[in-house]
Amino acid sequence: MALRARPYNAHQLARLLDLDYKTITHHLKTLLKNELVVRLSRGSYGAAYSLSEFMDDNFEHFEEIWAKLG
Repeated sequence: MALRARPYNAHQLARLLDLDYKTITHHLKTLLKNELVVRLSRGSYGAAYSLSEFMDDNFEHFEEIWAKLG
């Protein structure tokens, strides 16, 4: 997951994941609501997002679940 490596803003994530801006912002809102990502201070390129501490601490478990779903 890209956000595990470093924070990204919505435009960077959209480009990295090959999604349009509207789609990525929808997903970011859901992830924020469920406290899986955190919004970092707003810079000149907009807010940057990073994994929440909970998500980062439990990332391997989420990867295992994701692998089983796929």
